[in-house]
Amino acid sequence: MSRRSTIAVFAAAGGALAVAVVVGQPHASAGTPGTLKVKESVTSFATHDLGAKGVSVGDRFAFKTLLRDGKGATLGIGGADCMRVSGTSDNKGLLNCVETFRLPGGDVVASGLYDLAAKTNRWPIVGGTGRYRGASGQIDFVTVNATTFADTFRFGR
Repeated sequence: MSRRSTIAVFAAAGGALAVAVVVGQPHASAGTPGTLKVKESVTSFATHDLGAKGVSVGDRFAFKTLLRDGKGATLGIGGADCMRVSGTSDNKGLLNCVETFRLPGGDVVASGLYDLAAKTNRWPIVGGTGRYRGASGQIDFVTVNATTFADTFRFGR
């Protein structure tokens, strides 16, 4: 194994260890690295067909979600607005989205491209309020089914 490969393996193992250690924290906050895992379920959804009739660039989607912890307790809600930027079918294409998550102690805002065909999507955390003021990091959205996602908030420093 080359020195470069060895460093990459240790870095990957160290990252996994760091994630395993911080998952147990109740909630990370801005300036405190940590991980928060939630189950996100869509509770209401609306579409607005813009541009060409049917699925096309410019169509808008708005939805509300319920956020629960691993034991099923409600942690908060999410609200999002998305616009289709590519694709011509319901299960293929890209959406440009902004979502705000209302959690205990404040809001977290994330924004990014959502690939309808991907199992996992990643968005940057672009800010927050209250205990999340100045938040950074990323959120990983793993599709469980059409209306349920396993989200991992990875807060940076």
